[in-house]
Amino acid sequence: IDTTGTGNGITQARVPGNVEPNVIARDTDGDNLWDGFTGTGYLDMGSDIGDAASFVVNAPEAGTYTLTFRYANGGNVNGVNGDRPMAVTVNGTSAGNASFPGTGANNWDVWAETSIDVTLQAGANTIVIANTIANGPNIDRVVVTNN
Repeated sequence: IDTTGTGNGITQARVPGNVEPNVIARDTDGDNLWDGFTGTGYLDMGSDIGDAASFVVNAPEAGTYTLTFRYANGGNVNGVNGDRPMAVTVNGTSAGNASFPGTGANNWDVWAETSIDVTLQAGANTIVIANTIANGPNIDRVVVTNN
């Protein structure tokens, strides 16, 4: 995922040693990150409407593909542990909003998956995900499958 972003701000790639706010008291392995992520870190989608990240998917053929996001959403939205939807665009065209429901009130160590179907062209496709409300989820990985 390219964290250069296209929205109001730039999302933060979180890797060991890059302090995640409000984590240190709960950190069990000393890396200053929420636990349970895969790989070397995760993407903190920021705290402003429009904060965004982009990535390129090379599709072998045109068609419908499913984007499956592994994410955490332990924060409160309007006082409840609610959805933090994100706008999804493919090659500059809206593909709709992906829903990122709460994964546990005030518990960012709980990870879940959510999916959205998108239409890709053969070859390179630029996909942008952007916060539609203040405070986005943490994104651990994106898996792209051909339907």
